[in-house]
Amino acid sequence: MDETTRKVKAMALEAGFDLAGVSGIRLPAAHGQRLGRWLSLGYNGGMESMREHFSRRLDPRMLAPRARSVLCLAIHYYTPDEPMPEDDRVYGRVARYARGRDYHHLARERMEALIRALDQAFPGHGHMPAVDSSPILERAYAQEAGLGFLGKNGALITREFGSWVVLCEFLTSLELAPGAPVEDRCGDCSLCLSACPTGALVEPGLLDARRCLSYLSTVHSGEISPAQSRLLGDRLLGCDACQEACPHNGNAATTRHLDAWNQGAWMDLSLVLETPSEKRFAKRFAQTPLAHARRKRLERNARAIQENFQLSSKVRS
Repeated sequence: MDETTRKVKAMALEAGFDLAGVSGIRLPAAHGQRLGRWLSLGYNGGMESMREHFSRRLDPRMLAPRARSVLCLAIHYYTPDEPMPEDDRVYGRVARYARGRDYHHLARERMEALIRALDQAFPGHGHMPAVDSSPILERAYAQEAGLGFLGKNGALITREFGSWVVLCEFLTSLELAPGAPVEDRCGDCSLCLSACPTGALVEPGLLDARRCLSYLSTVHSGEISPAQSRLLGDRLLGCDACQEACPHNGNAATTRHLDAWNQGAWMDLSLVLETPSEKRFAKRFAQTPLAHARRKRLERNARAIQENFQLSSKVRS
């Protein structure tokens, strides 16, 4: 690794990121073939934006012509579960990535700090940050940068933190030395596939988003079927089932970023169902992933959880 690359990665860690790696600017063809097959099967569901700018996702120089390297960054977010409160209220479970601030805001703050440091250290170069705001295949680039490998559940699995990481990238005009892709370490394991409550992982590495509880609870705007509502169980936002089943996540350490991921796993559903307006909802959940999911989706999910709770109560009685 050359001195410039070493310095840039060290600066990223100093800015508050947990992992930093470098990829070349253009992805190998296999990533485009994988994306094309996924789209052709309709597994993107309502995420039509994934069809847009197909070529840009594989070569971000179409977004930033001066870009020569992709700096791939990760933030570790794992927090342990705690028991559901034992009282008369009904609670919904929140996936780990959403237990606190919206990570997009956190990542942007740290990227802004990193840009200031890069501008001072390398004047005359350009740096374009991307946090789910640009058509970039972030998991593919992170794999090529050596941050981890793509598991059978489609998640990036790192050696240090398992799959409990959120990703973001910099397109930079700096010529940085790329890392080496990490080889697959899933082996014969298929625990994530069998753990998926809806069978959304139709084959290793291939997710049908239309059946994924994370997609249905956070992105899908319409109603969900009675069968899907039952499979939602107590999930208010997101689903960690395939990650919890992964052996690479078996000894996960708690994140050092507890100022950002500082909420528990359980949310009183009355906070969602008794918020009278979109404006009040936006104010109550400002800068959290719940605001991003929107009030109508969470109300739909909360009603499903209530029905599931009532059904389970009848079974127990």
